[in-house]
Amino acid sequence: MKNTTLLLLLITQSLISQIKYVESDTDSYIDFTNKKVNLTYNEYSIEGNYTKVDGKYGFIIADGGENVWIISHQSDVGINGIDILKGDYKTILKEFKKKRKYKKSILLFSNLPSEKIMDGYNLLSKREIEKKELSMKFDSEI
Repeated sequence: MKNTTLLLLLITQSLISQIKYVESDTDSYIDFTNKKVNLTYNEYSIEGNYTKVDGKYGFIIADGGENVWIISHQSDVGINGIDILKGDYKTILKEFKKKRKYKKSILLFSNLPSEKIMDGYNLLSKREIEKKELSMKFDSEI
């Protein structure tokens, strides 16, 4: 009975897992289930955990050790914009909550605020990527 319950739990977890991949770089992703990110933008990259910040817009703050990313996203549809900062995670979180007044941290890159999804930063499920690849393969054979 325990084995059946465990198996059912694992299957359910894999079915409802919310990992979304960046359209232009399928090695980059946001894992909404386990609150992890692995993203690249220009010469910057981050891999780590994130905290969701509630507010008017959807923001997640990812701690990558060397730098912290503040990511504005539309649900699980796409990434609108990014602030990339160097500094202490807790300090950056406090500064962000004070209307993004970064005094003790260093702003490395920003394209916030942004109203639309960044070019190439639509978020796709694994199934959507496979469907897109299959469609491209089919189109190339015609």
